[in-house]
Amino acid sequence: MPGVETWKTEVEMVNPEWRALLVCPVDHGPLEDGDDALICARCGRRYPIVDGIPDMVPNEEEEEVASDQ
Repeated sequence: MPGVETWKTEVEMVNPEWRALLVCPVDHGPLEDGDDALICARCGRRYPIVDGIPDMVPNEEEEEVASDQ
């Protein structure tokens, strides 16, 4: 319908060609789609997506939790 906007989730805004190349920068595990983030299937780290751009910098707090386990 003309004039009707369709809203995409943050994950849907990521270029699918680029998305296919992304892996977890910590353990190189595959990433799964979350509502507003990519989630590592191995370690569970979350990488938020803002304006269609994944923030692939590991969160320091998650690093500390992972090292404690």
